[in-house]
Amino acid sequence: MNKAILITAAVAVGVASASAQAGLSTPTEFRGYTACIEAASEDTKGLVAARDYLINKSGHTAQYFINATVWKNNQREAVRISCHTTGNGQRLVSSSLDTGRFTRSSAHVRVEVAQN
Repeated sequence: MNKAILITAAVAVGVASASAQAGLSTPTEFRGYTACIEAASEDTKGLVAARDYLINKSGHTAQYFINATVWKNNQREAVRISCHTTGNGQRLVSSSLDTGRFTRSSAHVRVEVAQN
């Protein structure tokens, strides 16, 4: 098999698995999700977080990307929560809350086969 195809396939798998959509599938992910929501709730009014979120696990940490809404000027406003937790989800390392939403983007990989 051509080396270029194998390398390209490995890169495609790595890109696809870097950020996976989660749905509170493990106790560790649930702890991390809960830590993020609790931190964001401290400074907001009427926070409602989405149950679907994106997570990027890297080494001994996990980064969560959560869409939510809050009350602002008597109406709901979209916000995005981003935070880092320890790998087991028990300790919040950092968090931020900004206006807007996270959107999914697809990675496009082009595979070229060398002609011999």
